[in-house]
Amino acid sequence: MPDRDADAAVAPLPLGYRDLLHAFVAAVRPDERIRAAWLSGSVARGVADAGSDLDLIVTVRDGAFEGFADTWREWLDTWADTILARELPGMPGSFSATTRDGLRVDVVSESVSTSRETLHRI
Repeated sequence: MPDRDADAAVAPLPLGYRDLLHAFVAAVRPDERIRAAWLSGSVARGVADAGSDLDLIVTVRDGAFEGFADTWREWLDTWADTILARELPGMPGSFSATTRDGLRVDVVSESVSTSRETLHRI
């Protein structure tokens, strides 16, 4: 379960986002391919409001990144009931999705070796 700081960060968003974040964390924790995960965007900056979406970053083990990127849709289906999901152009394994409840989530996936140069922090 996310910590209180994460719950507080998503508090300005509609209630469903808290559950979506918890489902994301529940999917990340046992996945041995994923080495780290972060909140990003307006939520991480502390400026989110009721119209914000949920921006997330996942860092995947180098040897597992290609497989993760190839199966992002199946992984997403383990934690979100989506009606629309599209891979972000030029960003393997990264996607934008909308749930049946109208919640919006963007996930940027990166490998451990490229995470130091990422442009996607907060």
